[in-house]
Amino acid sequence: MFQFIKYLFLWPFSLIYWLILQLRYFVYYIGIKHVQIFKTPIISIGNLTVGGTGKTPMVHFIAEEFKELYPKIAIISRGYGRKSKGFQLVHDGNKIKSNPETTGDEPYLLANLLGDCIVAVDENRVNAIHIMEKKYQPDLIILDDGFQQLGIQKDIDILLLNSSKSYSELSLLPMGFGRETKNQIQRSCLMILTKTNEFKLPNWIKKIDYKKEIYATTFEYEIWEYSKRQYKKVEKLNDNIFAFCGIGDPNSFKTGLLSKQIPFVECVEFKDHEPYSNKTIQQLNQKIQNLGVNHIITTEKDIVKLPNEFIENYHIFTLRIRYKFDKKEQYIQQLKTELKRKTK
Repeated sequence: MFQFIKYLFLWPFSLIYWLILQLRYFVYYIGIKHVQIFKTPIISIGNLTVGGTGKTPMVHFIAEEFKELYPKIAIISRGYGRKSKGFQLVHDGNKIKSNPETTGDEPYLLANLLGDCIVAVDENRVNAIHIMEKKYQPDLIILDDGFQQLGIQKDIDILLLNSSKSYSELSLLPMGFGRETKNQIQRSCLMILTKTNEFKLPNWIKKIDYKKEIYATTFEYEIWEYSKRQYKKVEKLNDNIFAFCGIGDPNSFKTGLLSKQIPFVECVEFKDHEPYSNKTIQQLNQKIQNLGVNHIITTEKDIVKLPNEFIENYHIFTLRIRYKFDKKEQYIQQLKTELKRKTK
């Protein structure tokens, strides 16, 4: 009964959203709005739904894999959760030029992890690409969360879908979590199913009837100690530990804790891109003191936003995510082949 009432209430809003999307598709289709073509090869990594599908670790994976072929890689993101507008440079290829408050947690994390990639944020991705090409002349651009960018011609459009979610969650907002209609899946170049169970495809994949290549992936988790702004890999944690995260899919964080047999006494979830205000930090301190623990584990995305005083007060650990593919070499080769079709 509840589901029926929910359907009656939310369906009109999903219909309005559908009409807005159809108008958006139409203006590009008939040429009222034009698609921008750039000289630099562009790989777009995006998703169909809101929430965590694993875009940031995929951006990191591709950047690492293609550094040798494309020495100067630029990454462009919107910068969700940042306290700024317009173009902001996160990393110039040599050093960090900003902070997570100005640029957002995920771009700042990527800039730290990669170290030598040019990273920038801009809600106007077309403007950001123009600036990148004019000032830095990159060999390759990776567009983070670029599936909705209809005004940019991409050489490779990678679509990530979370296989652990149900098919109903692909429905349009607010009935589901879809940002695009399901038929738009077909305009991607290839699909990556993330968070699979031993590379098994979900039953609902048949309903999509996707004609292009599908790659199944799963996450491999690693425990890293964080101290004095340095990371050190550790194999196991034995002491009781307090866990918290502010990510799009907190269940994946809990899955990682369980898979590594980490003895956490409690796991607190915050909203995605949580800014960690003074009030939030005070609440965390109080909870940690009440539990009587000194070991903390969180995500790398959260660590970059935590104040130094908090980090110095505790023994901090993080779960690092690595992608595992069913067909890794085929995936990389497909990307290389697609990129060879466009030379600068």
